[in-house]
Amino acid sequence: AQKEVANIIASLVKEKSDAVIGLAGGRTMKGVFEELVSEQKENGTDYSGVETLLVDEYVGLLETDLYRTFSFQIEEELTNKIKFKASYAPKYYTNHPDKEAKRYQELYLSKNPDLQILGLGQNGHIAFNEPKTPLDSEAHVAKLSSLTRVAHSDMFNNKVDIVPTHAITLGLKDILTAKKIVLIACGVTKQAAIKALVLGDVSPELPVSVLKKHPDCIIVLDKEAAKLL
Repeated sequence: AQKEVANIIASLVKEKSDAVIGLAGGRTMKGVFEELVSEQKENGTDYSGVETLLVDEYVGLLETDLYRTFSFQIEEELTNKIKFKASYAPKYYTNHPDKEAKRYQELYLSKNPDLQILGLGQNGHIAFNEPKTPLDSEAHVAKLSSLTRVAHSDMFNNKVDIVPTHAITLGLKDILTAKKIVLIACGVTKQAAIKALVLGDVSPELPVSVLKKHPDCIIVLDKEAAKLL
């Protein structure tokens, strides 16, 4: 699944050398970034005109906590290995997260992304739009559910109590402005959300369901995630 998503990204960049690509962080994306780096080494794909935008980021961290952020993950796993024109992310150490969310939303919308890559939370969240987030939500500071914090505790030495309680996220309305969206889901923990997405209705209870409203959205699954279909 990760190789498939990397190939979609590389194909876009070969067609459009100044592509703007929205990225997500997390475990599933680690494999996508590895495949992207391999593809670039093998084929010499040129990313020097490409800009990336991160879809969400923790807030309430100290500047010295960089290594626990999604920004750091993308730097370590991708942008230190492939040369991009520019990479953007919300600030994780801001004292004014609401203002930062607004600033970042304006930046994202002004860049008019060609492609947005999304992971999937166990509870059906995309970016950090947790269940019951309005389907027309804009960028905001999101309160993270306990399930989400547990899922991300591996970046915090598996200590759930030090995982941030809030994050800046693009809203569902913002994400739908991307020209193309690719959702990737891997593993058994994503089975229920994928089944609900494919068989259910669009509902704020399952934020990922809003992708059904997008005219060009691809879902990429591994066998485990697709097992209940």
